[in-house]
Amino acid sequence: MKKHLLLLWCLVLGLTYHSSVAQTNQTAPELNIRQPKFSFKKLTFKSVESGVRKIYTHIKFKELTQQHHQVAILPIEIIIDQDDVDQSPAQDLNYRAFVEAKNAYPIMFASLQKEKFFHHYNINFQDISVTQQILLENNFTPEQLKITSPTKLATLLGVDAIITCSIVRDEKLVSEAKTFENLRRSKRLVGPSAGTATVNIYDGKNDELLWQFERLLTAGLGNNMHETILNLSNRMAMAFPYFKPL
Repeated sequence: MKKHLLLLWCLVLGLTYHSSVAQTNQTAPELNIRQPKFSFKKLTFKSVESGVRKIYTHIKFKELTQQHHQVAILPIEIIIDQDDVDQSPAQDLNYRAFVEAKNAYPIMFASLQKEKFFHHYNINFQDISVTQQILLENNFTPEQLKITSPTKLATLLGVDAIITCSIVRDEKLVSEAKTFENLRRSKRLVGPSAGTATVNIYDGKNDELLWQFERLLTAGLGNNMHETILNLSNRMAMAFPYFKPL
C-alpha cells in the first residue's frame, strides 16, 4: 500500500515538473506598449546680432566705382545726448565726444586696412594723417565738414570717394546697455540700444550716396567706447562694398 502511494506521489511530482518546464519554454507574449510622445518646443531668443543693422547699396555701385582707386575717411563725428539724471555740463560732453572721436578715427582706418589685406581689390585708403593735414591746412572745422559737399572734399583731398562716420550716443541708454551685458552673454537676448552709428560713402564726382551702413550700438558691441568702436569698425569693414563682388 505504501509502495503504491509512493509511486502515485512520484507520478504527480513528475507531471508537475514537466508542466512547469513547458510553460517556461513558451515564448512570452509580445507586449505592445506605446511610448508616449513628448514634443519639446525649442525656445529661441533673438540675438543682438539680429536685426540691428541696415545696409543700403546703390543699385549701380559697381558701375559708378569702376574707376575708383582711392577713398578718404573723414574725421569721425560723435554726438553725446545728455542723460537727464547725470546733468553733465554740455562743455564736458562736447570735450568727451571730441576725445572719443579722435581716438575712434585711427581704429576705423586700421580696421579697413586690415580687411583690405585679405582682398584683391584695387582700392586704397588715404592715410588719415594726410587727410587731417590737408583739412588743417585749409582751415576745415567739424562744422564746415558737415556743410561742404563730397565733390568739393574729394577734389581737395585728391580722392574718388568720401567716407563719413557719425555716432550718436544716448548716455541714459549707455548705462542700461552695460548692465544688460551679463544677461546677454548667458541668454543672448537683445540689449537696449545705446545709440546709432552711420557710415556713408559718397561719390566724389556727383555727391551720390553709394553705400550706407547703419548699426545700433547695443551691449553686444562692448562696455566702453574703445571696444564699441573696435567691434563696430570690424563689422563695418567686413561688409564694405569695395571688398565684395556685387
